[in-house]
Amino acid sequence: MMKAQDLPKVYLSKNLRCALVGLQYILLPISTTLMLSTPAKSWDWIMLVVFVVVMAASMFVHTTLALSIGNICQGRLDRLDERERTMRDATFVTAFEIVKAVLSVAWIYGVLAFFLGWWLPQGQQIWILLWMFAMMAYGLPTSVAAFTMPETPRDSI
Repeated sequence: MMKAQDLPKVYLSKNLRCALVGLQYILLPISTTLMLSTPAKSWDWIMLVVFVVVMAASMFVHTTLALSIGNICQGRLDRLDERERTMRDATFVTAFEIVKAVLSVAWIYGVLAFFLGWWLPQGQQIWILLWMFAMMAYGLPTSVAAFTMPETPRDSI
């Protein structure tokens, strides 16, 4: 069975990694917007195909980012050296801080929306938004690592 660290490594420059992180966090809201904007009963084949293509592109970007950083976020801890463990720990702490900030903003918005009559998700929309948040949170450690990892020479790959 192939281990996470045995996967091939892909060389991406730091600028390209940062651009892919941005692309990933643009594709997920686009797919969520497609799902929220169209009632479930009126989904036609074109919307479904567009949604699947956008989600596949997002997953491709995530996998490419994971391979470009040596898959340190999903790999086994005992197979990482001390530098990689330190980077992984810092990545997870940063990702956790981002998730806390997003949840705090969502909570504040929810309270204000309840009292001021702003838009709040209803029924199926709640599950769609939770799904998007879960997808973004799942890819966040890899994205943070790809965004913060220093440039590596192509020869070290």
